[in-house]
Amino acid sequence: MVSRDGGIANGRRPGVLKQTAVKKRVLDKLNRSRPFRRMAHLASGLVRTWAPGLYEYMTDRLDILYKKHAFQQIFSGSIYPGATYNMGPQTATFLHTDAANLPFGLCTVTAFGDYDPKTSGHLILWDLGLIVEFPPGSTILLPSAIIAHGNVAVAEGEKRYSFTQWAAGGLFRWVEHKCQRDEDYFRGLDEEEYAEEKEKSRRRWKEGLDLFSKISDIESCSR
Repeated sequence: MVSRDGGIANGRRPGVLKQTAVKKRVLDKLNRSRPFRRMAHLASGLVRTWAPGLYEYMTDRLDILYKKHAFQQIFSGSIYPGATYNMGPQTATFLHTDAANLPFGLCTVTAFGDYDPKTSGHLILWDLGLIVEFPPGSTILLPSAIIAHGNVAVAEGEKRYSFTQWAAGGLFRWVEHKCQRDEDYFRGLDEEEYAEEKEKSRRRWKEGLDLFSKISDIESCSR
């Protein structure tokens, strides 16, 4: 399976993923194409509709990141700083988690190709005990950093591709640490500030969980 990643990720500091000249031309062409721009905008819009709290959290911090470092978004109008093209022609993944992504974030996965979703290409959500039919053209919002996922291989002669959008968790930590490395940020804290930061870290899982919507929240927004 051929796979291509592009966008902004985080190592020692945020940066645009490096590409060879050939890979850059391929990614630029894909990123400019109308079908993928529409997929990207649809998936981003789904997050805004179904998880508005998370959408606001991400946009607030990523706006600071883009302005501070003059980064250019892959898709204008999409919340996501990173994207992956799985070019198949028979895309299949082993069960895995995307541990570098925002833990309480939602990545998006869109499948396309020519396969029978009744017999192949199913989405596996291992921790939930679910195997889900995932026809070509389907999109899912998935907390990929914490739920093990993969997909069933397609049959001989069938084709399956996928397009994903994601956000590296380190980008948000960078912004929340005033756009500096962790060691530099913590070095500048006094004892009281350090204790507050440790307490904030202990609360983060709960605050992240609170960014997810309940059905009642969605219903109240639509009235």
